[in-house]
Amino acid sequence: MEGQPFRDEMSIARTQADRERIAEKYSYLFDDNRQGKQIILNFLDDGSMLLGEKTNTTKDSPTIS
Repeated sequence: MEGQPFRDEMSIARTQADRERIAEKYSYLFDDNRQGKQIILNFLDDGSMLLGEKTNTTKDSPTIS
């Protein structure tokens, strides 16, 4: 999960200053204009499936994992 590190750090923050620092560090998670992720499903001949994510690092070049 993309937001898990944010939740983990917030759960152990002790002061308001810690919470503000963490919120600033992960502020990109709260940007309404950020591009959503595209999930790619690739079904193989043997019936197995590869799950991947299309990233914007290279133009139209999907990452399959």
